[in-house]
Amino acid sequence: MKTPDSTAVTPSASTSLPTGGTMANHAVTTGPRSSATENAAPWTGTVLRWGIVAGGAGALLTLLGATMDPRRAAAAYLVAFASALAIALGALAMLMIGHVVRATWFVVLRRSCEDVTAVLPWLALLSIPVFVAIPLLYPWGGSPTGLSAADMARLAAREPWFDIPFVIGRAILYFAIWMGLSMALRRWSLKQDQTVDETEALRLSNRQRVTSAVGLTPYAFAVTFAAFDWLMSLSVEFYSTVYGLEYWSGGLVAALALLAVMLVPLGRVEGPAAPEGAATAEHSHALGKLLLTFVIFWAYMIFSQLIVIWSADLPAEGVFYVSRFHGWWGAAGIAVVVGNFVVPFLLLLLRDVKRYPRVLALLGVWLLVFHWLDVQWLVMPSLYAQAFPIHWLDLTAIAAVWGSCAAILALRSRGHAPVPAGDPRLAASVQYQPDS
Repeated sequence: MKTPDSTAVTPSASTSLPTGGTMANHAVTTGPRSSATENAAPWTGTVLRWGIVAGGAGALLTLLGATMDPRRAAAAYLVAFASALAIALGALAMLMIGHVVRATWFVVLRRSCEDVTAVLPWLALLSIPVFVAIPLLYPWGGSPTGLSAADMARLAAREPWFDIPFVIGRAILYFAIWMGLSMALRRWSLKQDQTVDETEALRLSNRQRVTSAVGLTPYAFAVTFAAFDWLMSLSVEFYSTVYGLEYWSGGLVAALALLAVMLVPLGRVEGPAAPEGAATAEHSHALGKLLLTFVIFWAYMIFSQLIVIWSADLPAEGVFYVSRFHGWWGAAGIAVVVGNFVVPFLLLLLRDVKRYPRVLALLGVWLLVFHWLDVQWLVMPSLYAQAFPIHWLDLTAIAAVWGSCAAILALRSRGHAPVPAGDPRLAASVQYQPDS
């Protein structure tokens, strides 16, 4: 990988890519600096092994905890599932936006993004325990006790929307939209790797761009209503139209943080177009700037919802913050703001943090941890307002869900080049400079 102060790869007669000709000339493969094969990212073996261990151990311990406290285990699982799903959905949004705006620098990272979205079918299976646990978690799913007459009236008004078969049917529709978009974009991208006709490759690129442009609208509706159905409805009184954006923006920050981690091994992917590695300091810098943008956007979503509810001072809306501003949850909220905004905001202002991929990757790991805590803060006070923010079941559930997702990610990252080798813009992406 290039050092942060180095310049772009200057193609020589032996390394430059032709603007025309066959797509075979555009290949970027894993070179001698990596122990990986041509069709596998070098990190997949380690992640697969540890993901299986963490996922298996976490699942067993969570099941054991469910025999002792079923509701607490279900709540921990919901947070782990929702936080993992947000990352995959954030990656899908980034993938589609990259196609729509034709971001040249992002082409190198696109295959990593596609592999993250390929975890969505597994997440669809992981959603089943959430729906099994509906009577334990949701006031509309069982026989609610301790609710006021006004809350019971609210539940009665929402009964048609929260009819359990209808809720499950909507969930199937949401996953069908997400998985359909993810699978189509990934299939066409992989097909590009096999084509030797540049006209066909350009046609596949255009198909991905059009599908992304059309798919962003149903994707956005599905994410918003999924957040309403699975998270916001944990509270009878509270409602907010910003809630879906708040959940989505946190997931997008976490997805970019994960891409920052995955950027490091791409620096060891070599080939005729990338003698110094496919990912350079310029890609790290561009990713860091985008990460800073969405860290600010996430904070704006949090603040915009808070300031509107604070100004209106309506009991039905303020109840959401009453439990989250006091006691241990108040301290957890401060930790989320500091860890997910203040620290990354200050660090990402520094040029060197953005240009050193390993430093940016460390910040990415930090943001992934606080993404989970952010979802924990969004969800858990609606169920356990007086509890300490972290329970041992939270840790086992995160190991089960995130560990298994990491293993699936490693599996889906095998069998193909770690970069979109058939994309006509790959050479330009490898040689990306901000002023180009």
